Amino acid sequence: MIAERPRIAIIDDDAGFRAVLRVQLRGRYDTLSYESAEEWLADDEDAILPDLLITDVKLPGLNGFKLCETTARARATPPCPFCF
Repeated sequence: MIAERPRIAIIDDDAGFRAVLRVQLRGRYDTLSYESAEEWLADDEDAILPDLLITDVKLPGLNGFKLCETTARARATPPCPFCF
């Protein structure tokens, strides 16, 4: 039986930062990459919370802190760890 790798969602409006982070994490983690908090919230693939969410605080639209609050209120499951 193959164990699933931990999932990390990366939310940042800087495409270069997202790309570098994905390269650093590949092989050990499954990564999902999003340009905005709204894009992550709308993604059906992420109906199950990731094991870790890495996000920028200064996002256009819904910022990182508001994303954390929104996720905690909207999900019935325990919140996933956020890294800002």
